Amino acid sequence: MDYVRAASKSAPIYSIHFLNSNKLDVFVDAVTTELKLSEPKNELAQKVSINLVNCISDGYLLSELINTPDRVFIYANDGEQCREVFRGYIWRKRYENKQKKIIYLTCFDNLKYLQESDSNYYYPSGWKTEDVLRDICSKWGIELIYNYESIEHKKLPLSGKISTMFTDLLDRVKKKTGIKYVIRSAEDIIYIDRYGANAKERIYEINRGENAISTASDQTMEGVVTKVLFTGKTKDSGEVPIVDTLEGDTDRWGTIQKVIQDDTEDEKSDKGEEDKLYENARDEGQYMLDENGKPKETYEAEAINIPWIRKGELVKIGAGDMNYRYIVTSITHNAVTKKMNVDFELADESKL
Repeated sequence: MDYVRAASKSAPIYSIHFLNSNKLDVFVDAVTTELKLSEPKNELAQKVSINLVNCISDGYLLSELINTPDRVFIYANDGEQCREVFRGYIWRKRYENKQKKIIYLTCFDNLKYLQESDSNYYYPSGWKTEDVLRDICSKWGIELIYNYESIEHKKLPLSGKISTMFTDLLDRVKKKTGIKYVIRSAEDIIYIDRYGANAKERIYEINRGENAISTASDQTMEGVVTKVLFTGKTKDSGEVPIVDTLEGDTDRWGTIQKVIQDDTEDEKSDKGEEDKLYENARDEGQYMLDENGKPKETYEAEAINIPWIRKGELVKIGAGDMNYRYIVTSITHNAVTKKMNVDFELADESKL
């Protein structure tokens, strides 16, 4: 990376340093050949890819100084502000000693530990979403800032991946409130926010003739469901009866049908009611129509890099066929090419 030039909005500068097991700060800006910061759509942890030339620093090769799971700190400067944009850990290290001696690093923020860890918890009826997640975070020594809706749950036996516990509970809140959420980490603090939480703060813009490079939009019928059939218990004859139906906008989108087994009675037990995403089969079917009852529209943009944009944030766009406000669903900042690639969905202004 070019670490000598002055930072600007059109060419922000990134700086990386590592804190290794010996508490030694290792600065690598001059030998960095690739730096990408990514927040994929279906992943919680922010991912960073770094390629370094394996040179000598303080009498040691970088490959000797940098190892898993050393700490990683990345800062960005756009000429107006300079602040931290990533704090995490080296998760994978690969060294290739060929014509060019390159160290390949894959790093993640602290949400990666929750994605890789299993546990088992139980909460009685009456606990609210925020209180449950705060309790789990406290057990892991993680600070949580919760700026999302919260609902009261029935009894909660939780087991499996910690990250899945988070998303399962938050999905239940999303289903009841209709408000989407995002989970992010910044400076080792976990933030749970509603989509577009920056609506009343600074909203970054991507505009034709200024910082937009290209845009694309996509509309697909894949995954659309317009009708749901509910089946009951199989009869002795082998017949499976249809006991109910739900229908969406079949006139406009045609009939794309799914089947749900209505086994509500079979699920009843003497254990008492447990909290779950769907109250019954009909509730599941209605949610399926609400979420997937029409074609999905998604958008993409390539633009001059703005280091501060994160997944879940609101961005205003005026380029190509994009002329509204959109929510970032995934983003990759490329510090070397000074560009960013962003996926969006149209913002629901009524939920901001």
